[in-house]
Amino acid sequence: MTLKNRVAFVLIAVVGVASFALTIGRVSQRQRAAPAAESIRQTPQDTRTAAYISQVEKLDALERQLKSLGDADSDDASMILTTAAMQSSEAAPELAFNVMLADRRVARIFEELQGLSSEASRETCQKLFRDKLGLLRSDWVKFGAVLKDVEGPFLSPELRQRYLAVAASVFLAAQFCQADEVAAMMDSWQSSMTKACEEAGFDVAAYQKRSGLTLRDVFPEPLFVANIYAVVIERCGCADLDHLQKEDVPRIPRLSTRPVVKWNSTSRHGSKGPEESEILARVPYFSGWSGFVPGEMRSRAVKLLRQLVNGCPEQP
Repeated sequence: MTLKNRVAFVLIAVVGVASFALTIGRVSQRQRAAPAAESIRQTPQDTRTAAYISQVEKLDALERQLKSLGDADSDDASMILTTAAMQSSEAAPELAFNVMLADRRVARIFEELQGLSSEASRETCQKLFRDKLGLLRSDWVKFGAVLKDVEGPFLSPELRQRYLAVAASVFLAAQFCQADEVAAMMDSWQSSMTKACEEAGFDVAAYQKRSGLTLRDVFPEPLFVANIYAVVIERCGCADLDHLQKEDVPRIPRLSTRPVVKWNSTSRHGSKGPEESEILARVPYFSGWSGFVPGEMRSRAVKLLRQLVNGCPEQP
């Protein structure tokens, strides 16, 4: 099969899915009195989650877990990650950070790295980033050469997995590497993929002008960058992000907190969130760019966060 035939061109649409339950027949008095727990039904998402956990459970060594990032997902994993990614009201949502929070492989690696020395975890994250960025770069040189004249949106599942693997390496580095190392990764990602586009003969500006679209799965998403910088800033304690979002004219988007949940958690979190025993870490979280129009306003917010990262002290 040729490379061109492997690339699927699709229109991007977000489809809402509703789930319906139908109870037929007469409910006995005994059933009405049953505890609420007995009335809980297994949902398709529960089934997918269990299958995904089973898949990740087989990755019984850190080396296998790291290698799995960028590999093709099972159908169950793909559905879970797609559902997590689509938790956005943006017209063109930036999805990478949501996927990191939902990826059970990332959570398992996170937990493994917590058990290593600080030096070992840093070195692991740095090597992971170099390896995964190298794979994304080499794949894009090939895909970009084929797609350089395309006028509409396109999607390559293989390229998407490579891209998310790089994002995972940076997400982990934000927890285990020094601030300047994470900043250097962002710079390297941007510059390496710029060179890859040049090598492929893919003119990014021309593509965006003729299609009216942002190039996906190549460069770091601005919202992902903002979230990563927020994680680093909070971990280092080098700035008050809460103050920046409460100014008369907020300089950063609205900030909340999200948990990084253990890879084998099966409980339904609901409105109360996961149990404390299921949480590996809590991270600051920008859910979107509400109030920040595309272009200069968002760029200023990312630049401000980068300036704060540059001022973070070295961690022990």
